[in-house]
Amino acid sequence: MATFGAGGATTSYEEFENTDVIICWGSNTMENHPIIYNHMRRGIKNGAKMVVIDPRKIDQVKKADKWLGLNVGTDICLANAMGHVIIEENLYNKAFVERATEGFEAYKEKVAGYTPEYAEQITGVPAEEIREVARMYATAGKATLNWTLGITEHHNGADAVFALISLGLLTGHVGKYGSGLNPLRGQNNVQGGGDMGALPDKMVGGWLWNDPEAHELFEDVWGSPLPEKKGMNQTEMMEAVSNGGIRCMYVIGENPVQSDADEHKHEKLFGGLDLLVVQDILMTKTARMADVVLPAAASWAETEGTVINSERRVQRVHKV
Repeated sequence: MATFGAGGATTSYEEFENTDVIICWGSNTMENHPIIYNHMRRGIKNGAKMVVIDPRKIDQVKKADKWLGLNVGTDICLANAMGHVIIEENLYNKAFVERATEGFEAYKEKVAGYTPEYAEQITGVPAEEIREVARMYATAGKATLNWTLGITEHHNGADAVFALISLGLLTGHVGKYGSGLNPLRGQNNVQGGGDMGALPDKMVGGWLWNDPEAHELFEDVWGSPLPEKKGMNQTEMMEAVSNGGIRCMYVIGENPVQSDADEHKHEKLFGGLDLLVVQDILMTKTARMADVVLPAAASWAETEGTVINSERRVQRVHKV
């Protein structure tokens, strides 16, 4: 979002069928996103090469041309090493970098120390394999770089995403058919929630919270004044819980005790609240710790509305 102005994939599912290289980084796409993977499978049939980057040798590796089994939590190091190779071997898209990006010299300086040999010591991935995948991605006519919770569910998840986005911008694999950067959403309608303003610093449609024009527009439409100060993100909320700034929390359809980094730390933080209310359709680990558990409606059975998937497609939902 900080790079492109909105959080979401830059390609459609159809484009997986018409690309040359598909990288799945921290994403067990075959099992967790079967519809998306079906499009990728057609792309492989059409000649695309697939790279899986994952600490585990998941079943999807059997369908891949290359698997990089990096050590857990070393994604940024690996991405920076790939950037190092692409720059060192003069494989980056100079025209795109000059026309559509900024900060190249700072990035070049940052990744200068991330030689493949250095990265091998950190990631466990052989230096020559790092070079091979970097070259494959950089020299492809069209390529997609795709990630999901394996990248984002870390304490430095945002930085890892920036590292991957930098590779896409470095190679110019953005803004053209068959190429793109794609966060494959981890739960149903995550994309829709973000687009509808369920973010601490954004309003509906991606309007910035500190935009006076947006405040005036939505206050007029909703007939209610809006707070001047933006909300906290999840990291900031947990820090506030830790220092006593937040003593009560209402969790809706989320399971942070299990899904966030450092489960034991979150158990301690949630256990120290004065009041924890959880609203969910399942008795999750977080719900088991709650003082009050409220029921919720399953979107696929009990409510009408829309959901938005990872390719930004709006889908109508009818209750059963």
